Amino acid sequence: MESRPSSRIVRSGLGSHTSLTVGGDSARGGRDPLGGHRSQVALHARSALVVLTLALVSACSLDWSHEANDAESPQEVDASTLEAGMLEAGALDASGSQIDGSDGGDADVDGSAVGEDASEDSGFTASTPFLVSVAPADGATGVAEGASLVFTFGQPMNTAATEAAFQSAEITGTFSWANLNTVMTVHPSAPLAYATGTAPASTTARVYSYALSGAQDAHGHELAAVSGSFKTLRRVTTAFAVSGSPRQANTGNVTSSYCYDDGPNTVGASTSADRFGVLILQFDINALPGNAQVEAASLSVHQLSSEGSPFNVAGLGSLVLQHVYLGTSYPYSAVSSGTLRGLGVVSTSTASAVRTRDVVAAVRDDVQNRVPRGNLSQYRITFENVYLPMPAIRAYVAFACRSSAAGSPERLDVTYLIP
Repeated sequence: MESRPSSRIVRSGLGSHTSLTVGGDSARGGRDPLGGHRSQVALHARSALVVLTLALVSACSLDWSHEANDAESPQEVDASTLEAGMLEAGALDASGSQIDGSDGGDADVDGSAVGEDASEDSGFTASTPFLVSVAPADGATGVAEGASLVFTFGQPMNTAATEAAFQSAEITGTFSWANLNTVMTVHPSAPLAYATGTAPASTTARVYSYALSGAQDAHGHELAAVSGSFKTLRRVTTAFAVSGSPRQANTGNVTSSYCYDDGPNTVGASTSADRFGVLILQFDINALPGNAQVEAASLSVHQLSSEGSPFNVAGLGSLVLQHVYLGTSYPYSAVSSGTLRGLGVVSTSTASAVRTRDVVAAVRDDVQNRVPRGNLSQYRITFENVYLPMPAIRAYVAFACRSSAAGSPERLDVTYLIP
């Protein structure tokens, strides 16, 4: 039985190598159309039809007298002939470049493009909006008066709808956006208010509530309603009375009056025994909370009277207040020992009046060192230039101590913030 020779068309220089064997029961291509991009299936089929037609024409012109052992040798079709056929079929453009007949996108089995944006109905365009965080957080305490309310969302939001969704009976203000409309800040039109009182136990913190209802993302999807609240700091002002037992001690040429009796306590030269008096004021600040942020502190003393024109004594100068730590044992003997800082002039006049000095730096220091100082805040009133021995004169200023009848007893007023 005569064997039919097979023919093979070989074309190089095209977009892909194409091989077609004619003979037997099969035809094969260099690339399976189903293995390439799906969008090129129709084009490949068109090109294959042209190639097959040219191959059959070529096969008919072959020399069928070849020996059987030469039958398997492929016969090449003229390249110009094949290219002309493909050009005519629309598989090549005029420059010889392959036309894929598509926009370059991959195609799925059903012909739809892969990688294109899916419809909103599919749920992939934008997920359901959600709230990432709020600051101050829900339930926060000790929020400062200058705080703003910051909402962070999981995706860009519709700014107008989200601003309109903000609700609060206590907070009004303006809005700003950041990070591609994923962060909304509510700027209160006025500082947040603090609750005020005279003792922590009786001062209830102010509550600020908020809600978002009807907020939407940029695709119109609605955010689930959220709500929360926080508390601001409490501002407490406590008056500390002089602590300890009234007493007075004489050591050397110094008399330390520690709120002696209920009568006046003198500062300066008060006897003819060449003695000089100083006034020691001590306050127990144990009642001050450990987490207190001291905002203000003042010490008040009531200057009662004077004798001997003390401000005219050469070299004494003005009455001054000093922050000291003299320990917990008595007597306090030295005129200048234990001084931590000067707190300024108390008086330069003999007139009776309440004298008040700012001592916030001293109280803050005592709070920071409350353990080694035994929760004490101590002060000394003296003349700025003390020299011993004093002349045998009577030149002093008297201060009230412990007597409300005197007008204003010595006291330490401290204003502080606590959560």
